[in-house]
Amino acid sequence: MPSSLNKSFNPNLYDDYTKKRSLRNSRLTVKGNHDDAIKVNMHEIRSTLKKLYEYAGDKISSLPKDLSLDFKSIVAQAEMLRNSDYYTQLWDICQEVFTHHNKELEPFTVACYFLGCMTKSPDGMEEGCTLLCAGAMSPPSCEDEFSYCSKNTYWLKKTRNGNVLQIMGECQGSSQAYIYVNYNCLESFPGFQKRDIAILTDFGITEVHLYGYYNNRYYELTGGFISIKVLPICDKDSSSERNRGFWLALCVLVIIIIFLIIWYIWRNGLDKSDVEYLSYDPKPSHAEMRSVR
Repeated sequence: MPSSLNKSFNPNLYDDYTKKRSLRNSRLTVKGNHDDAIKVNMHEIRSTLKKLYEYAGDKISSLPKDLSLDFKSIVAQAEMLRNSDYYTQLWDICQEVFTHHNKELEPFTVACYFLGCMTKSPDGMEEGCTLLCAGAMSPPSCEDEFSYCSKNTYWLKKTRNGNVLQIMGECQGSSQAYIYVNYNCLESFPGFQKRDIAILTDFGITEVHLYGYYNNRYYELTGGFISIKVLPICDKDSSSERNRGFWLALCVLVIIIIFLIIWYIWRNGLDKSDVEYLSYDPKPSHAEMRSVR
């Protein structure tokens, strides 16, 4: 299923609404009193969002240092304002700036954080549980069309050192989890490593609904929630452990052999020098000349 936007945002309707509110609330005081109050400047936030928009398609982890700090600041302010009356205003500003991004969303990009929860979800899945929405900025609670995720969400991410189980969203008290992998069918998925299963078990997960996310499309791999005990397992862990043990033993053996060779050469060299020294006569020999008649 494509990750196209399923909700529209009309910036023309937003402009008049924003001018009235921004003139009245150019600097907002939120949470706390007097010296403990936290101030949020919406004009500064808008300016920061416009800078971030230039990197809308970039991975968050690859942002330049200054923009990375700006992004983290926006995320922190969104979390701070989430339960306040001003969260709707912040949400509207974010949507106003990023609504012009009309490309397919990629996970873990700047645009995905602001627009991920505006995308279509697979049939039968809560909107907040999709890979693009989990961990992204969620709509205000007044959005009746949006359903928050009531399950855990994970992404099995490929790295050079193997797969890493990344937490996208957690739901306290739930023993079910959506897990996304970068495959379009169960036959091509090599399976979980035993350590992944151990981690999920430690998190209290007993059932998993496995989804593939490949080329910006969702693929249902398990047809519903299944027991964690029947998830496909790869034997890479045991074989890699055997390989590591073999190479470690081989390295130790090579080191011992090299040490013995060095010792043998050194010992033989010492013995030879001793023999040469004992047979060497530093005094010149005098030959006796005789005359034979």
